[in-house]
Amino acid sequence: MAARPRGETRRTVLRAAAAGLAAPAILRAGPAEAALAPDAGSLLVLGFDGNTATGDFARGLAEAIGRGWAGGVMFHSRNIGTRDEFRGLVELFEGSGKAPLLAVDQEGGDVQRLGPNQGFARFPRARAVAASRTVEEATALYAAAGAELRDIGVNFNLAPVADLDDPGNPIIGAYGRAFSADPAIVTQYAAAAIAGFAAAGVLTAAKHFPGHGHSLGDTHHGFVDVTSTFEIAELLPFRDLVATGIAPAVMVGHLTHRYFGYAPASLSPLAIGGLLRGVLGHRGAVITDDLDMDAIRDLMSIEDAVIAAVAAGNDLVILSNSVDNDPDLPRKAVNWLVRAAIDGHLPRSRITEAATRVRRLKALLPAPVAASPG
Repeated sequence: MAARPRGETRRTVLRAAAAGLAAPAILRAGPAEAALAPDAGSLLVLGFDGNTATGDFARGLAEAIGRGWAGGVMFHSRNIGTRDEFRGLVELFEGSGKAPLLAVDQEGGDVQRLGPNQGFARFPRARAVAASRTVEEATALYAAAGAELRDIGVNFNLAPVADLDDPGNPIIGAYGRAFSADPAIVTQYAAAAIAGFAAAGVLTAAKHFPGHGHSLGDTHHGFVDVTSTFEIAELLPFRDLVATGIAPAVMVGHLTHRYFGYAPASLSPLAIGGLLRGVLGHRGAVITDDLDMDAIRDLMSIEDAVIAAVAAGNDLVILSNSVDNDPDLPRKAVNWLVRAAIDGHLPRSRITEAATRVRRLKALLPAPVAASPG
């Protein structure tokens, strides 16, 4: 990934983009290539720095969404301020006129980005939900949580966790993020979460395919090989959620396995096209976990990772933009994808196929609702 010239500021980049000076080279390559740009942009769910709508970074991302250089926003902890500040961000991105996906991790327990400081009720982690509530009660719980998200404008929850519970796991089990060690119970409660959020008009992504529950490491912090720990039972919740057709999207984790050629599942055609789509029959959208995690960053450049992720079969690519904090990332990422298609490194049909799935995913959403007063 090319470095920016020294002394170049974020404000300079944003002003250049607004003036059209930073238009991707692909837009000047010809009609066929230019036509790919909005499709490529629709696959990108990007993060940003700051927590107010007046920040240059947020305004630049909103501008990029309006230009078709991004299809969604990932809100992370660094973006969560007061309720009014968050509502302002949502309104900024909705004002792009492109109906972006507005995504957040709202699992409950330790992974709940929007909480009491933003006027949201705390709700339990997954393990506690399965231990203390019936499936019907869980569905109602998640419908209430979804209503709060929808009320403020969030339309995509990067949940539920469909991994198996293992207390020895450092990132899932240690925080009670999985419902149970029993695949059947995981399926029941994950389906309850999906149904509850759907009733409130919020999309979900079951994660982390093919199963993070028995891993010995955390993909946030580096390479995680599950070849020796993975059990077929970890696939069963994903299999059953796919079989019912209830899951609008599945998130693929950065887990390596011998079966995938020791590539991260998120970058593996064997994992996505072969197993998730081919064997399990998933017809919905496929989304990566955040490509800014060390499991990917330690392997390759972000440019190569974005191209590899789409080539492997992902329809949506998450980049939290939390490492380089690059306000020019939307333009660059679109350029990477379309240039790869021009050069023959990425089939053009893969971009258009993914964009079609993204449109189908967005079509499941109700019309946006105005955020209520804080």
